[in-house]
Amino acid sequence: MRGSIDESMSRGIEGSKVFLILATKGYMKKINDGDRSDNCLKEFQHAGNKRSDRIVVAALEKDMTKHATGWTGRFQLALTRQTPVDLSECSNGSFSDEAIERLANAIRMRIATPEASSDLSPLMREIYPRLNPCSSEAWAKGKAENFTLGTRSWIVDELCKWYSDNKSAVFILVGDGGVGKSVIMAELCHRGGA
Repeated sequence: MRGSIDESMSRGIEGSKVFLILATKGYMKKINDGDRSDNCLKEFQHAGNKRSDRIVVAALEKDMTKHATGWTGRFQLALTRQTPVDLSECSNGSFSDEAIERLANAIRMRIATPEASSDLSPLMREIYPRLNPCSSEAWAKGKAENFTLGTRSWIVDELCKWYSDNKSAVFILVGDGGVGKSVIMAELCHRGGA
């Protein structure tokens, strides 16, 4: 192994696609005890600082499946928005196929939608992967070919047409400051399109 243990842990965490926490009472106690020389605490804190968007928690004990009541201290505080995968049912040292599938699905979801892990409420984490946003890049590329430099009316016309064609009752207008979002919204409201 090259370098120190701390360097190796750091490289491993920062280069990982997912940081899997195997939650047990013993692991939670190590985190909550706060012994700064403990490698479990070091990796837990580093993952929380660098990879909070990539954490998956697998509860290996029944009490650890209840994140609201079974988790305590800094462990609970750091993982407050996580919903653990229940791996507490183990028979003869093996997990069921269903339990492994739940864990695999949680890992796949975290890789596909990392921001869902820490920035959203549990309800939104359930909904987020099912949202199917349109490809704004493809839409914008097609529209850019018809754009006349220096005009906003074309953009407003296209948004009003899109809205009136009942493609969606909701749209999100984003962009850097000063590009005209407020002007576009004001014009849409004036025309009755928003």
